[in-house]
Amino acid sequence: MNKYLLDIINYAYNNSAFYKKLYDEAGVNPAEIRSEEDIVKLPVVTKSMIQNNQESVIAEEFTVYPKSSHLDVERTSGSTGKYLKVYWYDKDETRAMVPVWLIRSRKYKVLPDMRFSSFYSAVYKANNIVDMQEITREDNYLGFSKLDLTYEKMVEYYKMLIDFKPQWMMLQPSIAYMMAEIVKREKLPPLPGLRHLELTGEYLFDEYRKEIDEVFGIKSVNMYGSNETKCAAIELEDGKMHVIKENVFVEVLKDGKPVFDEEGDIYITSLTNHAMPVIRYETGDRGVLSDNNGDLVLDVKTGRVSEYILLGNGERLNSYTISGAMEYTNEDMQNVIKQYQAVQTGIDEFKMIIVIDPKFSGWKEAVEECFLENISKNQLANTKWTFEWTDMICPEADTGKYKFFKNEIVNR
Repeated sequence: MNKYLLDIINYAYNNSAFYKKLYDEAGVNPAEIRSEEDIVKLPVVTKSMIQNNQESVIAEEFTVYPKSSHLDVERTSGSTGKYLKVYWYDKDETRAMVPVWLIRSRKYKVLPDMRFSSFYSAVYKANNIVDMQEITREDNYLGFSKLDLTYEKMVEYYKMLIDFKPQWMMLQPSIAYMMAEIVKREKLPPLPGLRHLELTGEYLFDEYRKEIDEVFGIKSVNMYGSNETKCAAIELEDGKMHVIKENVFVEVLKDGKPVFDEEGDIYITSLTNHAMPVIRYETGDRGVLSDNNGDLVLDVKTGRVSEYILLGNGERLNSYTISGAMEYTNEDMQNVIKQYQAVQTGIDEFKMIIVIDPKFSGWKEAVEECFLENISKNQLANTKWTFEWTDMICPEADTGKYKFFKNEIVNR
């Protein structure tokens, strides 16, 4: 049994009013949790539960001085429509980052003092959000806002990166892909001295990765994590994302029960966050958890639980259905599709926005026919599709994230 898992469960029960109430109402005594199999007795926790009980989730000792003065505050990107403040005790935050930094330094020769660049959605100073800064420059760091990102801004930012010469970067896959496309279109040079590129925050499509690696001339590394938990899994030489067992406990649930080698919903427990315990936390992501010679590996799948297709009979259909049909289409059409975004505009009505390799612009009609043939092989057989063609699909202006599927019915 993972000692740190038992410790955080008991700590949360004894120090967080939220978890004490949650477990008492469920009739669960954390002292009776003695194995990982017993974890299923504990109720799961959702983002909305924490949002609605923010103050009572915080452990009591961190609400008063001196520990209250050592809290770092971050926030989630708000991709579900509502931000979540995340509190970390500075020593816990450091502890949570140690395992991934050991991997970065040993496997990828990346050190904390190297020149680093990333894109962010908010800037905090003294734990308060400050007016949006499009560009942040501090010592060995150069960062850019990912909100309201345009082609023109990205060209400007990339030219700044050429001068800055980052040794490693952490980017969302859609932003890295957008940058790679700009390098090709504007005939810009690759970044000198770049040795490590970590991709996180979104599902990493194979087509994106191929383009990114080719343009930057290095093999990118996939990382899965969140502000609530820090790094949960990172890709190693075998191409699989290994769970950081010192930092998190990961479960994949199907019909509420833990499964291995089957796809389900991903739940994560942070083993290090005492200020704001996160236990059996619903990430909203889907994946498969497997054993790999004693290591746990996590295969994160496309889409989120909240991104579903609404059918005429009221049922929900996972948006994988569309991404699967598009992947088959792209394979049939020799991978000419660079980006796409599907939008449900009404019951049985959809819009598909596509970016195609400019050399194959004459193939548009053939791509449409191929996609319609592939989509007709599943539950969307009798749906109506309209197509739009564009040069590039930018990340969402308000979240900085790219969505391959949007449901306008649900949003309305």
